[in-house]
Amino acid sequence: MKVQDCIASLRELAEVLPRPEYPWEDTPQFTPPAATGDVREYEQVAGFELPADVKEFFSLAGDVVGMSVHNGYWIGGIRKLIAIAREAHIPSTSGGRSIVPIATDGGGNVFFLSDAGSILRWQHETGELSEVSPSFSAFLERVAADWKAYVSDTPGWSYLV
Repeated sequence: MKVQDCIASLRELAEVLPRPEYPWEDTPQFTPPAATGDVREYEQVAGFELPADVKEFFSLAGDVVGMSVHNGYWIGGIRKLIAIAREAHIPSTSGGRSIVPIATDGGGNVFFLSDAGSILRWQHETGELSEVSPSFSAFLERVAADWKAYVSDTPGWSYLV
């Protein structure tokens, strides 16, 4: 699925929230596209050129925030990502590859974009890094599947976060 299709799917699913039977839910938020200068600064912090699918995401949305969807999803938000990347306790490499934060969950875990374009999940409790997706667009597709399972109350679904 293309990035624009994933974002469209997430926007459509967001319209269902909050559901009347779950008054604690918040409506997910989508901010306007990121500024070109911010994208360049993020690339400088990353130390590598962003893949086309990440650049496309930032041209369509600054960030996507659905913190009451399952355990919470925060994707993008360049200013926040740069601040996270500058934290001393956050890894900047994995297996000899450069990595930079691209998303977080509601539990304090961070998703990293590698210089190879794959997405890794960092468990903050253990420091373990594991690949969750071969690309950012595949990651967004998985997030959209999670949101769909969440709003459908799919029993037994194994969420990414």
